[in-house]
Amino acid sequence: MRLSLPVLTTLCVVPFLVNDLYLIFQVEYGTYVAVEMVLRATVVVAALVVPAGRRALRPLAGRPYRSLQGIGWTVGLTLAIVLAFPLRWYIPGQPWGWAPIADDHLWLLLDTAIGIPLVALSEEIVARGLVKRTLEDRGWHPVLVTLAASLLFGLWHWSGGLGHVAMTTVSGVLFMVCVYRTGSLWPAVAAHTLIDLWLISWIDWQELLGVGLPVG
Repeated sequence: MRLSLPVLTTLCVVPFLVNDLYLIFQVEYGTYVAVEMVLRATVVVAALVVPAGRRALRPLAGRPYRSLQGIGWTVGLTLAIVLAFPLRWYIPGQPWGWAPIADDHLWLLLDTAIGIPLVALSEEIVARGLVKRTLEDRGWHPVLVTLAASLLFGLWHWSGGLGHVAMTTVSGVLFMVCVYRTGSLWPAVAAHTLIDLWLISWIDWQELLGVGLPVG
């Protein structure tokens, strides 16, 4: 497909921005998980199939886990964001929409095993891959690229309210710094996956199973 990188980036960003409308109105957990997985998989496939996307992502497809640097960034990001994320509740503003309560073991298992990793992969590909390269191609300074991409990343979590937008924006800055420092998306993808497993899936499993274990 002959799409320019800016067009591809826009097409991949828009679904994330409008997806939260669905979070406001949907009520059935299985439908929510299915729609999320299809959306994220579509974005990933589009980014990897379109030549402009492949060219943008190729420099970030290294294997940082051959060194301790990538592992260190993954562990550090995970701990920092998991420990800091509860601060969102101290920021004024209520969420407008949220994911439905997990009420089915099979769907929650699918979300944990496939959905959450797809969320992390798709968001890192778009925010720290396509958006980053698009802005860099326009001559933006890395600091401005980091701030703009991170704010966009925060805004596509808008249904969670101001606190959620603020914390995801800060998280986006940390993810982008990681990408710049390591030259790869993989440490950020790994950390993003671990963070969502802890802050989302772990809590959902506790609620579904009726247990009360600490989440940080």
